[in-house]
Amino acid sequence: MGQAVSRRRLAAELGMSFLPVTEALLRLEFEGLLESRPRAGTRVRIPVRDAIEKTHALALIWFCVMRHTLELLEPYFQLHGAGSSRFSRAAQPPRPPSAISVRCRRAS
Repeated sequence: MGQAVSRRRLAAELGMSFLPVTEALLRLEFEGLLESRPRAGTRVRIPVRDAIEKTHALALIWFCVMRHTLELLEPYFQLHGAGSSRFSRAAQPPRPPSAISVRCRRAS
């Protein structure tokens, strides 16, 4: 596991009450970015290579769906003078995991 996260210290640094910080950290825990254990506290989770690759695959799928959607909407953009979806052709897909600089560990 990674660095410890103190809810109270974070709330004090942000000048916020404890409750919204706790809710935000619970959301991050639900997303798999934090891990909480009784009597051990909350820590940042170090991503495993599989999780990074799955996240990249989902980002790539999302990118392709959005690009295709914009290409399908091109006639609408041209008809209504709302510009063009030319950015859909110029956009680049997300970088592969090998280009991402993160600390990984093997899944056990």
